[in-house]
Amino acid sequence: MRRAIIFLLAIVFVTALSIVFSVAAFLKVTTVQLELRNELTAQSDRLSERIEALQGDVEKLKVLLGPGGSVEKLLTKTNYVEKMLQDVERVLTEMQSEEMVGYFQIFISGKDRVWIGVKEGAESSRYLFSKELKPGLAPYRFYFFKRPTVETQYAFVVSPDCVIESGDPSRTVLLIYNQGVSKAVTMSDFKINGLAKTFNLYIPGR
Repeated sequence: MRRAIIFLLAIVFVTALSIVFSVAAFLKVTTVQLELRNELTAQSDRLSERIEALQGDVEKLKVLLGPGGSVEKLLTKTNYVEKMLQDVERVLTEMQSEEMVGYFQIFISGKDRVWIGVKEGAESSRYLFSKELKPGLAPYRFYFFKRPTVETQYAFVVSPDCVIESGDPSRTVLLIYNQGVSKAVTMSDFKINGLAKTFNLYIPGR
């Protein structure tokens, strides 16, 4: 009888101990779950704040880059200033009318652009000028005798022996001004080897 009571008490003790451990484990798991839920909530809030900040930055970029935005206005002003400076340089180039100089200009006839290349001489492989010119009188001047009074991006200093190449010589007209004398000649070949020699131009000192 005594042994039975002791055995019964042992079972009750073990059962109670198991219940205590189970409750402790449940409380621990609940605590961990609550901590994880709080951490996830905090992470979600931080992520939402970052997303809202990024959305704000995107909206600002849309305003800056969109039509009528600051960037477009700045580019428009920059392009206007660059075009104005180019126009000023063209005017300065055209205003130079010294008689005792030698230069030539290029006129392109027809409707299509024509490639023009100018080298220093027959032995040179480097182009001083290489560009497709649209129909009409090109704004460039190539000085083969004396330098221009005002040097601009439209004024090139070349040798009297310069080589002129054209992608379509039949539509390329050279307007040559040499010390008060002018003439217009249409290129007869794709290449002119030596401007002064080809057109018998007088260059003082040569």
